Amino acid sequence: MEELFAPIGEEVLTPLNQSENGTEVPTPNEDLDETKVPAPMFLDDQESYEVYLADEEKRKLFYNYLSHYARALKLALSSDKIEEVFDANKITEFKEKMKFYAQLCKAVRIRYHEQVDFLKYC
Repeated sequence: MEELFAPIGEEVLTPLNQSENGTEVPTPNEDLDETKVPAPMFLDDQESYEVYLADEEKRKLFYNYLSHYARALKLALSSDKIEEVFDANKITEFKEKMKFYAQLCKAVRIRYHEQVDFLKYC
């Protein structure tokens, strides 16, 4: 997930390839200029991420990364071997990142009118 947001002053390449089932999958070590993106100013500030994701192409890439991250995390957490590979602190960190990015995704969808929050009308 952090590959989408490079450190300040740096750029990251996130080229996409077609997978077997037709979805786009990020692949490292390829040069595609149209996918270079700078990072938000503060990495723990949700507002800066939301502003950064104003561009629709960046949002699509973010949604794609989040989907892959969520599926990979779900698969890893369902394994009984995860405690052997990662310590409890690292597993907790993975879960916290997923929670942060899921909340960010929800906020971005509402902010850029991709989803309507009907709770505020009740």
